[in-house]
Amino acid sequence: MNCEILTFQFAHNYGAQLQCFALKNHLEAKGIAVSVSDFTPEFVGNAYGLFPELQLRHPLSLASEILRALRRYKQYYIFEDLIKNKILNVRNNSIDYVIIGSDQVWNESITGRITEYYGTLYPNVPKIAYACSFGANVLTDYQKQNVSEYLNDFIKVSLRESCNVREVQKLISKEVYSVVDPVFLLGKAQWERFEKEVPHIPHDGYILYYALSRDEELIRAVKQEAEKNKCRVLAVHPTCIKNKAGFKQLNNVGPREFLYLVKNARLIGTNSFHAVSFSEIYGKKVIYKAFSKNESRAPEIIISSGLRYADGIPMIYDFSAHDSSALEQRIAASKQFLDDALGLKNE
Repeated sequence: MNCEILTFQFAHNYGAQLQCFALKNHLEAKGIAVSVSDFTPEFVGNAYGLFPELQLRHPLSLASEILRALRRYKQYYIFEDLIKNKILNVRNNSIDYVIIGSDQVWNESITGRITEYYGTLYPNVPKIAYACSFGANVLTDYQKQNVSEYLNDFIKVSLRESCNVREVQKLISKEVYSVVDPVFLLGKAQWERFEKEVPHIPHDGYILYYALSRDEELIRAVKQEAEKNKCRVLAVHPTCIKNKAGFKQLNNVGPREFLYLVKNARLIGTNSFHAVSFSEIYGKKVIYKAFSKNESRAPEIIISSGLRYADGIPMIYDFSAHDSSALEQRIAASKQFLDDALGLKNE
């Protein structure tokens, strides 16, 4: 069987590349030949390039971008090497199925108003939506239009956020499922084999800070925990944007190194869904505060893990001692969804 994945393989983002790697490897373990499409929306432009904003006219802004590119140079090629050697596969044969997702492939603020992620690139291929995301709790008119027009042609449809299931269900004539992000399709031992050691990190423990948007409350909470535990804070960012919080920033951290840093941290401070996800997988403590009022992804993981979610404030969630049975059931059901969609027999 030949299967192609259409997702955000191009993004220099820890979660984007790790979810693609996970889905690809989960399918390959079942004996499926997997290719990953190299499609990149025109709307994305040069957003992940080494010099994404050299058109800036203000001298200080231009100088800042050049300095960022210089400190990002090694990390940029760590990402590019992973995409080339671990993510992308060139399609050599016709494909039997295309799996669209995961990630926010149906969020037009990221992709632009295009229909490729609704399957129009594959007019005669059976299509499966796996853990697709709209990026919001309520669909836009454009999303509703595309859902109504294209998703009935899919053989199976699943979403990553359960909050969207009912609304999509009303727009199409087939069942809509809620499934886990692909990173949960691989277990801790599989991720440990993939991670890569980061040299020269503090042996007496550290807090890992990873935030895609700045949050002063989260920063204060991380600093308080660092003082309490008498440890350093190490910060990472996929495109090397400075944290400006006084934390030591590591600038040579790709997705594999990110996994190592999460696993070995004393605590993770974050507003990232995938940082929370890997904290659960590795059984870590995490200080989490949602980056927006509409964020539902990480809270679903926290609640599914039997922990009480506190909305709107930084809170420590301890995944080292939690009841994961509900999440494990969701993972099993998600794997079954893929088996059923692909016509695989239960082993």
